[in-house]
Amino acid sequence: MQNAPYQIEIYVDGYYREEIFVSLPESMGVYFVYTCTRDAVAQKVSLQQLIYIGQAENIQKRLLAHEKLEDWKKLLKGQQILCVSYAEVARKDLNRCEAALIFQHKPSTNSDFVSNFPYEKTQISIKGNTRFLTATFILEKTS
Repeated sequence: MQNAPYQIEIYVDGYYREEIFVSLPESMGVYFVYTCTRDAVAQKVSLQQLIYIGQAENIQKRLLAHEKLEDWKKLLKGQQILCVSYAEVARKDLNRCEAALIFQHKPSTNSDFVSNFPYEKTQISIKGNTRFLTATFILEKTS
C-alpha cells in the first residue's frame, strides 16, 4: 500500500501590476511573477510567461524591495509589464509549497528547487487564477 501524499491546497489571487504592488497583502505566502501586457481600456492583463516563484512572510514588502526586480524588468519586451499573483500559505507549509511549485513549473529565473525536490511525497492543489500553473500535481522526493 502506497503512502498518501502530504496535501497542500492554495487559492491564487491576482493579478497585480508592478505599479500597484503596494496593494498586495502583507500576509505570508507564495507569489508568482509573470511578464504580461495590459489592455488599459478593458482593464485586463494578458499573461505571457511565468518567470519566478517565491515565498515571503510579507508578500507586499518582499516584492516592493525584491533583489531580482531589475533582472525581471530586463526580460520585458515591447509593451510588456510585470504582474504578480499570490496565495496565502501557512508557515508550516511555506517551504514545501514553494519548492513543489518551483520544481513542477521551473520558472526561468528560479535556481533553487528547479532540479530537486527535497520533501516526501506531496500533492499540491491550486484553485483561483491558475494560468500557466498545473492545477493538481503530486511530487516524489528526488535523490
